[in-house]
Amino acid sequence: MALTTVKNITITGTCRIDDTLVERYTAVISGDDPSNMSLSQAQVNKALVKANIAACRADRAEFEDLAYSVQDELLADAETTETDESTES
Repeated sequence: MALTTVKNITITGTCRIDDTLVERYTAVISGDDPSNMSLSQAQVNKALVKANIAACRADRAEFEDLAYSVQDELLADAETTETDESTES
């Protein structure tokens, strides 16, 4: 038996209308390969989502932009590390 571990980066966000939770957002970026990322959302209060669809979409878009920005940083760091390692060889 051997322990197997995986290092991932998880980003979470919420959309709230008048302090009421409406939606949850999650992004998981692979620590082994930052090009692998999953995005998910969960509607917590469907009635408030329906009544505030524009605000929910704006929050979701902002969250996705943030997640892609973090992914881009990780990809750039991975590329720099690969370049440094190939230069040292």
